[in-house]
Amino acid sequence: MGWAFAPNFIDTSNNTYSGILIATQADRTSSQAIVTKHYEPVSNTPKVSLFTKLKSGKILLSIPFAKETRAVEKCLANRLR
Repeated sequence: MGWAFAPNFIDTSNNTYSGILIATQADRTSSQAIVTKHYEPVSNTPKVSLFTKLKSGKILLSIPFAKETRAVEKCLANRLR
């Protein structure tokens, strides 16, 4: 049980974070963040994806939703090979 967070933006002056979060009641064994070559349209920060492996062997994937979603998926697939 727990959560994994992958930030793509940290504002140290306000202690504010932005990014992707996976929360689960299942036991996790590992998590990995991947920064893609794609950027958020307004903040111009890199898009981040997050993989979390569970003890059951299942993998949870959190990817940013965007008009470039197919391109982000392709980039992630290439990184996982």
